[in-house]
Amino acid sequence: MLVIQYKNKEKEILKLKEGIENTTVSKMVTLKDEKGKARFSLLADDLLFFESSDNYVTIYFLREGDVKRELLRNTLKNMEQDLERYPFRRCHRSYMVIRHKRKKRPCD
Repeated sequence: MLVIQYKNKEKEILKLKEGIENTTVSKMVTLKDEKGKARFSLLADDLLFFESSDNYVTIYFLREGDVKRELLRNTLKNMEQDLERYPFRRCHRSYMVIRHKRKKRPCD
């Protein structure tokens, strides 16, 4: 009887471990400055797009239903390399967007 309970608990633990990967913590995006220092973190679903101006990137995101922005000293090229595991797409030399949030144009 104890062996059966142990096996059931072991299965529950494995399910919980798998569920941790799908939580919001694993969907957090950490944004770093040009020196590699983490400046702030956001949920990937809240990010809208990035706009570059020389060595500064403006990050547009949602917070409590409102569009907010933060300025970060970094280049868009560095940001693109740091965030390559996320679904961002460079659509212009000054803009990077989230793939699933962009509207397709007829020429895409």
